[in-house]
Amino acid sequence: MVMEIRQRDWALVVFFVIIAVAAVIGAVASNHSTSHQMPGYGTVCKDGWGSQSSGQGTCSHHGGEAN
Repeated sequence: MVMEIRQRDWALVVFFVIIAVAAVIGAVASNHSTSHQMPGYGTVCKDGWGSQSSGQGTCSHHGGEAN
């Protein structure tokens, strides 16, 4: 037996799929940390990246050193 799905039912299915996808993307985005600094790192870059290096070029790919 083939069930006929009305346009309104399809709209509800699409709506809930969009809500579910948005919830998953939000959960993944909230778990992504922008700070990679580890304890004991001497230099902190402007984007929050931690580095044990302190020489010239430290943080060159992270926007430079934070002050």
